[in-house]
Amino acid sequence: MAELTREEAREMIEKLAYFGISEENLEKAVAQYMYCQKRGIEQFVGVVGYCWHCDKQVYEEWDLESAASTLVTGCPYCHRSFIG
Repeated sequence: MAELTREEAREMIEKLAYFGISEENLEKAVAQYMYCQKRGIEQFVGVVGYCWHCDKQVYEEWDLESAASTLVTGCPYCHRSFIG
């Protein structure tokens, strides 16, 4: 995927989040996306931040600073790994 600006990433995530995402979690999703893009690493949590197993919003348990500086690799609710 081509590199996106922060605004382009935000627009993309908003469009993907047709089922709703809070403004706060949207900012965390964008921060995580930009963190991964900047480092050229895979983003393990889904772009809008819902766990594939329990369907809870992963970013609810993260603060913005952590989402912008730490790779999210698992669900804080059901403890499933997103790796593999």
